[in-house]
Amino acid sequence: MGFRMLTFRANLPMRMARQLVGAVIAVLLLAAGCGRQLNPVFCDEHPNDPDCRNSGLVQIDAPMGECTQSAMCTGNPNGPVCDTGSQTCVQCIVGIDVSGCAGGTPQCGDDHLCHGCVFDTHCSASNVCLPNGMCADETAVLYAAPTGTGTVCSQAAPCTFTTAVAAVTATKHIVKLLPSATPYSEPPITIDNTQPMQILADSAIFDPTGTGDGLTVTATNVEIVGLTVKSATGDGVACSGTSILSMRQMNVTDNTGYGINSSGCTITIERSRFSRNVAGGMLLVAGKLEVRNNIIDHGGNAALDKGNVTIQNGNGRFVFNTIANNLSKGGGGRIGGIDCSPTSGLTMQVARNILADNGAGKPLGGTCTTGTTNYVGKVADIKFSDAANYKLGPMTPTTILRDDPESVADCMTGTKYIDDYEGETRPVNYCDRGADEFHAPP
Repeated sequence: MGFRMLTFRANLPMRMARQLVGAVIAVLLLAAGCGRQLNPVFCDEHPNDPDCRNSGLVQIDAPMGECTQSAMCTGNPNGPVCDTGSQTCVQCIVGIDVSGCAGGTPQCGDDHLCHGCVFDTHCSASNVCLPNGMCADETAVLYAAPTGTGTVCSQAAPCTFTTAVAAVTATKHIVKLLPSATPYSEPPITIDNTQPMQILADSAIFDPTGTGDGLTVTATNVEIVGLTVKSATGDGVACSGTSILSMRQMNVTDNTGYGINSSGCTITIERSRFSRNVAGGMLLVAGKLEVRNNIIDHGGNAALDKGNVTIQNGNGRFVFNTIANNLSKGGGGRIGGIDCSPTSGLTMQVARNILADNGAGKPLGGTCTTGTTNYVGKVADIKFSDAANYKLGPMTPTTILRDDPESVADCMTGTKYIDDYEGETRPVNYCDRGADEFHAPP
């Protein structure tokens, strides 16, 4: 028997579609004997049905992944719990199933992994939870506060941000900026230590006094997590030399220079936002680059003749970022969005980004590897559900929401799928373009 499935045009009125159901039901019943045939009206009313999701008859976030219920995760090395949003097996889900978190890792994080800690309050001695989910050793921490006056940077007597950075040693290598509604208002800081360090900010704000770049990094290896750098009279963050700099979950805003200006550094920038930086969001010259899941918005100026993201002689990748509502100058082949040229003989991949309304310049230019995977359009056409935070919504075009299967390599680091801007898991096999991953409600 050879019955073809009846399909409806997407713009067919629902009333007419329903009227056709009776006419085709006999055909569908007969076809059931030769293999299940899908009714588009049924799929329209049951968008979470697995067969409908895989068929393409409904607008979805992604085709089926490895699970739809936890029973399918039994024995899975990634964990026993199904995250139905991403359709992946995970260790735990806050508020749903945390039974797998015990022993040395009793806390379930928003990343669906079991950790030793999630919040600083989980660490009774140091009051510092590290990004890897373990409690810091108090003896390794230098504590700072906006009104700090201490000299040894202890919990009981915190020091200034500047004093803590200068005090870093091989054994005291964690700078903890204690949370405060008061900004850290100190002169611009140069980080030039020879010892690796972590700066954990817990949403602290550094509002530098005086002129110059906010933070200047020439140190060996620096990781900064959760810090806001604002209102510098130069670049928000400047890096030079052979430094290794990682910036995670940062806000770099309202600086008169670039948000980040790097020359030669090995740079990782992840889940950070660069807003209202007058010279542009990023100027990255040379160095190894890994830039993913960031938002660059409302920066640049009407005279800007470079991209709001400019990459010169870099190698690495710039993936899943949203660059929108920036200013630039047009004419003369100028670029307003991403202007990228790679290191000779090496690859700089620019893929799966969203570029929208970045001034009079062209959205994308240069000689980096881009293909056709970046989305270029107007902000209004993207139909963000939260335009202020560039969150995708159910009305966002499927050219953004349903990325192509070849996105797999771009949305992974090693064997792990990258999280989006908000730390939400991207789904197996398919990742939405831009910084935000849309998760349809269950």
